[in-house]
Amino acid sequence: MKRSLTLALLVAGALAPAALAAPPDLLLLHDPFVLNGVLLAPGEYRFQMSRALDAIEILRDHRVLATAACKATAIVVPVTRDEVHSRTNAAGKEEIVRLVLAHARLDLDLSEPARTASAAVVLPRATEAR
Repeated sequence: MKRSLTLALLVAGALAPAALAAPPDLLLLHDPFVLNGVLLAPGEYRFQMSRALDAIEILRDHRVLATAACKATAIVVPVTRDEVHSRTNAAGKEEIVRLVLAHARLDLDLSEPARTASAAVVLPRATEAR
């Protein structure tokens, strides 16, 4: 009896940090940002990636608030927290251009060149003149 109680406490202790960790699809914004023309107030949001990893949806209360095309890259180095990179748009608002999602281990480029990169043509490298 004593052994099974000790084992149960060890398992519960090992699982406790995982239960307290943020869900992998949680995005916390501390400042207002614009994503694809939609103003996102500070707060907690959920996100969903498309199956092809070429688009992200930002949700609150199970409602899609914003959708944006993106170029996703897997994160190979340890990242401890999410990062939001932005630039000031013509209206003076901070527009999200990159998201680093630590739990999902994804780096998302949301800038305009990344959104149109799939339609870009790759030209062969020019050979040196002899």
